[in-house]
Amino acid sequence: MLDRAGNLAYDTVRYEPTNLTFDKNSLSFGKVRVTKNSTLKINMKNFNFDSLLITKVYKKGTLFTLSGVQTPFKLAPNQDLTFNVTYTPTRQSVGKTETDTIFVETTCVQYKFLISGSGIIPVVAVQDWNFKSLLIGTKKCIEDMSVEGLKIDNTGSDVMTVLGVSGIKSPFILEHPTVPPIPFTIKPGESEYLKSICFIPSDTIDYSIDINIITDAYEGDSICNLKGKGTSKPVDPGSVEDLITKPFDLKIVPNPSAEDYVNLVYSTENDGRLKIELYDLQGQLIRELINEFSPSGMNQRFIYIGEFPQGVYNIKMTSGGFRTLSEKFVIVR
Repeated sequence: MLDRAGNLAYDTVRYEPTNLTFDKNSLSFGKVRVTKNSTLKINMKNFNFDSLLITKVYKKGTLFTLSGVQTPFKLAPNQDLTFNVTYTPTRQSVGKTETDTIFVETTCVQYKFLISGSGIIPVVAVQDWNFKSLLIGTKKCIEDMSVEGLKIDNTGSDVMTVLGVSGIKSPFILEHPTVPPIPFTIKPGESEYLKSICFIPSDTIDYSIDINIITDAYEGDSICNLKGKGTSKPVDPGSVEDLITKPFDLKIVPNPSAEDYVNLVYSTENDGRLKIELYDLQGQLIRELINEFSPSGMNQRFIYIGEFPQGVYNIKMTSGGFRTLSEKFVIVR
C-alpha cells in the first residue's frame, strides 16, 4: 500500500509466538526423607521452524537445585533438552509443603513451573522397663509381665526401621529369634512392642543398665534403661539359731537338696573378705559362689544350683584369706 507521497506502508504486523513445549507443567516431589536427595527431570522441546534462544533458566529459593542446563543456549528446530531438579529437605515439614518456582526465559516469553515437596523423618521413642524384684536364678521376660512388650514409638512422619539392640549384658539377655523378628518397621504415628528381653538375677543387688534400640531414625538410636533386683528366699528366722552353733560356721539348707536353690547360712567372727566356693570330691573348683566383704556375725545368701548335676560336693568357706572350713553337700535329682 502506498501513501500520498508514494511511500510504501504496512498496515499489518504478524507475530509468531515461541513454540517451546514442556513435558510437565509442575513438579511435585511428594514426601522425601530429610537429608536424602530426590531428583526429577524436565524436558523442553523447540517446535519452531527457527532456532530458539533460551536466555535464562533459574529459580528463586534455595530448597531446590538445578543441574544439566547452562544459559544462554540455543535450541535448534525440533531439538529438546532435559535438565534435573533436585530436592534435599533439611527439616520436617509435615502439614506444610515447601515450594519454589522455576523460570525459563526466551527473548520474548517467560515460562513458570511450580515445584513442591515435603521433608519427613522417623522419630524413635522407647519406654524404660523395670523387672522389679525377682528371685535370684529365676528368669522373667518382658512378655511374662506384659502381654504387649517393650513399647517402641515412631512419633515422626516417615516409616522407621528397628535394626537391632545393643548394650545388653548380664543379668539381662536378649533371646533370639526376637519377637517380632529384627529388623522390623514401624509406620508413622504407630508403635511396636518388642518382647524377648529377659532378666535372670544372680545376686541380691539392684541392677540397672542402658541399652540402645538401633534404628534409622533421624536423631539416631534411643536409650532404654532396664532395671531389676535380685532377691533371696531367707531361712525362717526362728530356725537360724539352731543352725549356727559356732562363731565361725557354715550350713546349707536344705542338705541334701532336690531343689534349684539352697540357702547358705554362715557366721564369721570378724568383718572382712569372705569367699565361699563349690568343689567336687576330687578337689576341683566348680564355681565361686560368694566373694565379697562380709560383716561379722550371722548372714545368709540364697544360691541357684539348678545348673549342677546330681552328686556329692564340698562347699568351702574362707574368711580373711586364711581361716577355712568345709561342709559336705549333696544334690539329688
